[in-house]
Amino acid sequence: MSSPPNVLFVEDNAGDITLLKSAFDQCWPGVCLHTVSTADKAAAFIDGQGTVTPDLNLILLDLNLPGISGKTVLERMGTSRRAPVVVFSSSCRQQEIDECYRLGASLYVVKPNHWNGYIDLAASFAKLAALSPCC
Repeated sequence: MSSPPNVLFVEDNAGDITLLKSAFDQCWPGVCLHTVSTADKAAAFIDGQGTVTPDLNLILLDLNLPGISGKTVLERMGTSRRAPVVVFSSSCRQQEIDECYRLGASLYVVKPNHWNGYIDLAASFAKLAALSPCC
């Protein structure tokens, strides 16, 4: 029996967390959604500081975090990570998108403004995670 997929969601907005979690519950049953609200907590989770860190199938990363930005997290992760990193941001500025890809983002997704958009994304994220070589 395979273990459930693990997704790390780095997001400080409780509303976005609730919407995505509900969409995952509907479209991707069994996923283990781990949430952290800051870049420092994300780094600690990924590095396994103080806990046993599960193999991640997917990392969803907001850019506008308190303290260290999501771009800094992306840069620090570099290419050594095994899970795809999806930047999940409200910004649709082309310069920001290009910079995230330059820093190693696997995908850049603008946060949807309606429920069906979250449902569609949850289904797409499930497919992307299935391609992850970590598990």
